[in-house]
Amino acid sequence: MGEEAGLNNSGKVKYSKIEDETEEFTFGDFVKAFLFGALDGLLMSFAIVAGASGGQLETHVILIIGFSNLISNSVSMGAGEFLSSKAQNEFLDQARKREEWHIQNNRSAGVDDVAEIYQERGVSESDARTIAKSISKYDDLFVETLISDELGVPNCQKVDESESLKEGLLMLFSFALFGSFPLWPFVIIPNNFTSLEPSIFLISSVVTAFGIFVVGACKSIYSARGWFFSGLETIMVGGSCSLLAYEAGYLLSEYLV
Repeated sequence: MGEEAGLNNSGKVKYSKIEDETEEFTFGDFVKAFLFGALDGLLMSFAIVAGASGGQLETHVILIIGFSNLISNSVSMGAGEFLSSKAQNEFLDQARKREEWHIQNNRSAGVDDVAEIYQERGVSESDARTIAKSISKYDDLFVETLISDELGVPNCQKVDESESLKEGLLMLFSFALFGSFPLWPFVIIPNNFTSLEPSIFLISSVVTAFGIFVVGACKSIYSARGWFFSGLETIMVGGSCSLLAYEAGYLLSEYLV
């Protein structure tokens, strides 16, 4: 349980207990996770398709490589999101225990550290020590200041691991869903539209470009760019990566196979 700073009617700082120190996930966090997973899935999956097509691999080989990578990468992305949050919480727990021990056994050294931090920010030595001594009166605030300023951890709140798990599952789903787009032409066309088979890579490129543009346009809600330019920029970046993968596949097939 921590303390939250506020102002009372007299203008003096007061502290009230807060019940939950975990960082809350907002709807925007989930949208961001969905878009990130979707874009990563599209780019990574199409890069594999481009490299395999450049290497002139057969359709069934492209599907085996594509879907096996899609499954493994989507699971690893979802798991990675959860495990990174868990690691962050474990790091904060250890940092808090270490700083609590320090202020219990050598509080004056902690005051010196905080004062030094404020001096580095341009505060005079006397004012910095006054601020540090005031902060040191409140154990939770003192510990959080040492963690955030001395250790360089700006947010001392623990991440809600259950929400992080949901976010990881959402990223897994969006990665797998959008990452399958570049592969579907290789599934559908050979069995239903054989006349289009020579253009299968071109069709996959168009489908992927459309998906990348849509996701990139949606990404504009987190930037100052307009939706069109955001989508166009994302296509250019994705196209460059895919072109590189295609050329790499072609060169490897020419000189190593």
